[in-house]
Amino acid sequence: MSPPFPAGYRFPVLERSQSDDSVCSLIGGYVVRDPDLPELAGQYVYGDFCNSALRAATLAPGGATGDDATGLSMGNVTSFGEDACARIYVMSFGGEVARLSNGTGSCTAPVPPFPDVPKVSIADAARPEGDAGSAPASFTVALSKPAASEVTVEYATSDGTAAQPADYTARSGEVTFAPGESSKTVGVPVAGDTLDEGDETFSVDLGAPTGAVVEDGHAVGTIADDDDAPASTTAPPTAPGAAGRPPEGGGAAPLRLFLSAPRSARMRDLFCARKRCRGVRLRARYGGAGTATWRFKVTGVRRGRRAVTLPSRRVDVGGAATRSLVLRFGRRGRAARLRRSVRRLRRPVLTATLVFTGRDGRRAQAVASTRLRR
Repeated sequence: MSPPFPAGYRFPVLERSQSDDSVCSLIGGYVVRDPDLPELAGQYVYGDFCNSALRAATLAPGGATGDDATGLSMGNVTSFGEDACARIYVMSFGGEVARLSNGTGSCTAPVPPFPDVPKVSIADAARPEGDAGSAPASFTVALSKPAASEVTVEYATSDGTAAQPADYTARSGEVTFAPGESSKTVGVPVAGDTLDEGDETFSVDLGAPTGAVVEDGHAVGTIADDDDAPASTTAPPTAPGAAGRPPEGGGAAPLRLFLSAPRSARMRDLFCARKRCRGVRLRARYGGAGTATWRFKVTGVRRGRRAVTLPSRRVDVGGAATRSLVLRFGRRGRAARLRRSVRRLRRPVLTATLVFTGRDGRRAQAVASTRLRR
């Protein structure tokens, strides 16, 4: 590329001449962190497809220094790799794999960080959910020391007991630190509602840093429930025949609601392999006429707590009654994708939330859970 150079153009830190250095295709490697290779510590090891000599250089913002042969060689190098113990491997076009070693074979954990490189971390955050609209939960992303050059890191949210888009708005992107900066904020919108459902959580995770290493890349966002429990869910039963009618002396009759679920159910009964299967039977007792909205999600553990939101159901209730809802899904299309997501979870629990709205506008809510067996 010839000048003038475009804005943001970054010059190579290391260049080799095809004619003078007998190279044809440089193969990028790794900065050595293996404690068993102190003679190469902090140096960038790389190779070339046509030249078998492996080389090492010290990288710096202004370029590379000390670009010398290591005395090691591998013909037709195609790539380098690094394992969890920071040991470096070299692969050739012919299928050969070799590890850089001075004869020792120990594995050190945790892997030592890159020397003099800033560490980036993200802090937990909490936010009251509010009754309507949305407001951001603010997560602080910080460097261990101000950046000497530009630092970037990617972030993304994931469900926990809170599920998007009902409880929060999913976010992903990149945080950029200009030279001299050490703190940034990531905002995740939290949705407000008036349901009493307990505190819920979601996660924000960091990855793919440039100019830094991730020290603590996992943060938990807590959506603090600030709604009062509906009086109807704890009110004593009304006298027989009085459901839905004002009691003597005036005032509204309590809106009764009761929900029960089995202690456990089989996964194959929720996601049916046959045309007919048992399903998961939930039983609700309504105290009057209105509309019942069922919401379902399966929570479990997979690299932190996770949740899979299942399709909701809506039922019209003509009057005081006890009704059962049998929850089952097929194994094709969307149901198949949901089944795969649920099967990845460890210790899955199905949670049903029933919100009942009476004809007069009053609401009651009940929650029940079922452990899912394999």
